[in-house]
Amino acid sequence: MSFGSIMYQLFLSPLTLIFEAVYSTAFELLRSSGAAIFPLSLVVNLLLLPFYNRADAIQAEEREREKKMAPFVEHIKKTFKGDERFMMLQALYKEHNYKPIYAVRSSIALVLEVPFFIAAYNFLSKLPDLQGAKYLCFNDLSKPDGLLVIGGVAINVLPILMTLINVVSSEIYTKGLKFKDKIMLHGMALIFLVLLYDSPSGLVLYWTLNNIFSLLKNVVNGTKNKVRTAGILFGIGGAAVLLYGFCFFHGLPNYRLGVLAFGALMLIPLLVGFLPRRKAKALVSDTEEKKPDHRLFFGAAAFLTILLGGLIPSAIIKSSPLEFVITSDVHSPNRYVFFAFLTAAGFFLVWSGLFYYLASTKAKRVFTGAMWVLAITGVANYMVFGQNSNSLTTDLRFDVALDIAKNKVFLDILMIVALTALIIVVYKKKAQVIRFISPVLLVAIGAMTLYNCYDIQKAMPNIKRVIEENSASERPTLTFSKDGKNVVVLMIDRAVSSYVPYIFQENPKLAEQFGGFTYYPNTLSFGTRTLVGAPALFGGYDYTPRATNERPEFSLKEKHDQAILTMPILFSEAGYDVTVMDPPYAGYSLIPDLSLFEDYPQIKAYNTEFGQFRDSSDIAGNMQSIWKRNFFCYSVMKVAPLFMQPAVYSTGIYFQPGTSSTALIQGGAIEQYSVPPALMDSFMNSYEVMRALPSITVASDTGKDQFFMMQNSATHNIIPLQEPDYEPVDVVRNGEYDRTHQDRFTLNGVTMHMDTTYQMAHYQCDMAVLNRLGEWMDHLRELGVYDNTRIIIVSDHAWGLGSFDDLLFGDGDPDTLYNAEDAMGYNPLLFYKDFGATGDFKTDYTFMTNADTPTLAMSNLLDNPLNPFTGNPIYQPDAKKGPMYVLYTDNWSAESNAGNRFTNTIWYELMNQNVLDKKNWKKEEN
Repeated sequence: MSFGSIMYQLFLSPLTLIFEAVYSTAFELLRSSGAAIFPLSLVVNLLLLPFYNRADAIQAEEREREKKMAPFVEHIKKTFKGDERFMMLQALYKEHNYKPIYAVRSSIALVLEVPFFIAAYNFLSKLPDLQGAKYLCFNDLSKPDGLLVIGGVAINVLPILMTLINVVSSEIYTKGLKFKDKIMLHGMALIFLVLLYDSPSGLVLYWTLNNIFSLLKNVVNGTKNKVRTAGILFGIGGAAVLLYGFCFFHGLPNYRLGVLAFGALMLIPLLVGFLPRRKAKALVSDTEEKKPDHRLFFGAAAFLTILLGGLIPSAIIKSSPLEFVITSDVHSPNRYVFFAFLTAAGFFLVWSGLFYYLASTKAKRVFTGAMWVLAITGVANYMVFGQNSNSLTTDLRFDVALDIAKNKVFLDILMIVALTALIIVVYKKKAQVIRFISPVLLVAIGAMTLYNCYDIQKAMPNIKRVIEENSASERPTLTFSKDGKNVVVLMIDRAVSSYVPYIFQENPKLAEQFGGFTYYPNTLSFGTRTLVGAPALFGGYDYTPRATNERPEFSLKEKHDQAILTMPILFSEAGYDVTVMDPPYAGYSLIPDLSLFEDYPQIKAYNTEFGQFRDSSDIAGNMQSIWKRNFFCYSVMKVAPLFMQPAVYSTGIYFQPGTSSTALIQGGAIEQYSVPPALMDSFMNSYEVMRALPSITVASDTGKDQFFMMQNSATHNIIPLQEPDYEPVDVVRNGEYDRTHQDRFTLNGVTMHMDTTYQMAHYQCDMAVLNRLGEWMDHLRELGVYDNTRIIIVSDHAWGLGSFDDLLFGDGDPDTLYNAEDAMGYNPLLFYKDFGATGDFKTDYTFMTNADTPTLAMSNLLDNPLNPFTGNPIYQPDAKKGPMYVLYTDNWSAESNAGNRFTNTIWYELMNQNVLDKKNWKKEEN
């Protein structure tokens, strides 16, 4: 955390975010990097226009004051010398309320341009969208234009044109001024020419447009009827936009409407310019107007800074601190709260404070009122409508579409209107009320933020311990016995059973590789969360959610850990060598806490999904960049009105250019998808373990039986993959393959819905993992241990993806994040191969649950095994008689399941032992 990064976060990061938001919105509408630069320049200049005008007024005021004093100053300088001259000048300055430092104020407009120039330069010179982008006469907006070639030397024309426009604009602006005033602006024009001559043409185009805007502004200011002249110029621009929208725009109809609406809005100043004007009221000077209370403005600014930069980011991190710690670069995630705070301070205290300082007295009062409206409505949006939000991935994306109910949007608008009216009345009539509550609100929100940060810091010692133990974990070697028995239980998280027949249809080789296996499509999971579905998978029927809730004397964490330990302990006691890999949520920790096995030294336990099988990874840099930027962006989204939140969220990229405009989670089928680095890292950490299975698997005449209990999350941490090989690449281009292979999604007359990237990514990652497991099966055959190995491949749960209408047993609960009434989600994958099993890959519709896994693993090997914690038999043949009860909850994290029972639950009942018949499902009434 260098001084330079702190300064960037405070001063330049807010400006960069504005650039990104405007550019990304324009790019979505226009689908052209070059065209998007036009509205970027226009919007940024319009935002700054009031402040440039104020700076011009200050300059004019200072020039007028200097002009009045000039004769006296000249007389004093001629008449007096030394200290006497100094004293006389000071007396003159005091009489005219002037200080020499005021001369600097005449350069404010110029100074304002510097950080905007730096932000624009950083943004446009590194913008990925400009790579190879052609626009107008420019062949590549990421390179200098080189439009004119003389004697083999390329001349960049656009920077020269930019400079000429700047000189003309400066001449108009400084008309009637002294030469010394002109020379400074002309000198700046030459400096920009030198700086930008070899810059990307996209950046020079942006600055040229800025100069054109400045030229037009100066032309307007030089006319008698400024409003009418400005209206005519806006009208010409609006007509050009409308012409473009009607005749030249190629894009979605909704986007065309957006372009046309923007053009129509630009015509409004033209109409206003020709309306009859009322007589202007006598001007009231700033000194005669009631002075605004600066404390009120900065109180609101400080409140917004703490809310967006402190409270909201710290609340996210506090919910699961370990998720925001880079295992290869361990630091407290409070550093990301600090970076978000700096960005917020830059927005509300630095830049808003600067614009407030430049504003007129009346504008300051309006500005202050607006800040308090933002503060109160923002915190209300967050507190009232922001708590029951979708689950977040570690890169601050929702793992389902951001779909906000219309009734909530309506209620939110009513709340905002009511609060806005109340604040305006109080601000105008009883400002002392705001003055009184301002420090109270600041103390309250500050205390909440500090408490969150304290909790985050308090969790760090245990997090560091877990990470250190994990980093010390060596890569495992899976030693299979040639002369004994081997048992493998492999949980693949969220693998979708319903996709298996279609995957095997597309890749017939899998049926050969999984020869001897039986696939059970009629399998039930007891929930759609790992913390709900995995305990029964590992521990059997004593750990179904209903059985878990019936044992309130133990915490959910204790019962979860018991389930994880059940099979390893029983197989170890039976004389097996036991190896455990990545036990999910062991110790109720996202990075499995392997200290769970300290009392069982004979059990070898490893974590493998955190980069251990990757030669190199940029995960630290990728994630830190995302967190430094997006915690503040997420906060902005949470305080925004509900109807604006999808636009701010912008499908999970928060306006970040160079990323696919259609997010994985809620995007429809797309031609091309740029995989975000964070998602790629998350997938690859798990997928590389699947790739490595043959290389870490050996066979030996050990004389001992072997038990392997493993888990992998590649089917959970999904990304789109490149077809037909189903391999991870940075930019996925599947459009042509998908169009020519639509028949792969039809089997026995049933066509499954594969309409979204989200569905496709699940299918693709399931395919990729099964391909890798098929290769592992081939390797086991080569080692000669396939026949003496029992293998169970099972998932803790599946996912309700809506791919099959026949599995939708209800319309969904409006209060849940996902469709809780899709049987796909409760239908986990289950493959089973027994010792010596040969022949074809079989399908068996016998009713199974993933709680049968311990029974399948131990059958005919362990004699009437008992659960080491409950004393109940592992084999419970009556457990599937009668109705089965499954649980849906949105509490997916360990932190939200800290009690002794599952809470915030919805229960469903399955009858007649058929998961695949939606008539057998019903919601259990409380």
